[in-house]
Amino acid sequence: MHTKSSVHFWTELFIYLRMGYKKNTYSKKKPELPITIQRIEVQKKNSFRYSLYSESGFISGVSDATLTKHNLRKGTIVNHELYDLILKEEEIWSIREYLIRLLGRRDHASHELKLKGIKKGYESAILDEIITEL
Repeated sequence: MHTKSSVHFWTELFIYLRMGYKKNTYSKKKPELPITIQRIEVQKKNSFRYSLYSESGFISGVSDATLTKHNLRKGTIVNHELYDLILKEEEIWSIREYLIRLLGRRDHASHELKLKGIKKGYESAILDEIITEL
C-alpha cells in the first residue's frame, strides 16, 4: 500500500529519471552588493518587466509587481537580503506566469500542472503553494 507521500516521491523520481529533470540553471553573475540603482528601464519585449541598472551595469530584471512591492526606484540601495528576496519573488512570479499560460490553453488538473512544473525544473513546494492559490 502506498501512502500519498510515497506516491508523490515515486512520481517525482519518475519525472527525474524519465523526462530529464533539469533545474533552471543558467549562469548569472551576482553583482557586487550593496549596490545603488542608477537607472530603471522598461524592457523592450515585455512592457510589464523592468531592467535595473547600476553604474557598473545590469543588476536584474524584475516584474512590475516586484518593482512596486519593494518600492524600487533610482537611488535605492540593494543589499544582500533585498537582492535574494527579489530573486525569490521573481522565481515565484515566473512559475505563476508559466502555470497561467498552461491554464490559458486548456484546463489542467492540479497534479498535471505540478508534473509539468517539475519537468520544467521548478521546486515542488513552490508549485504546491501557487497551484493552491490558483
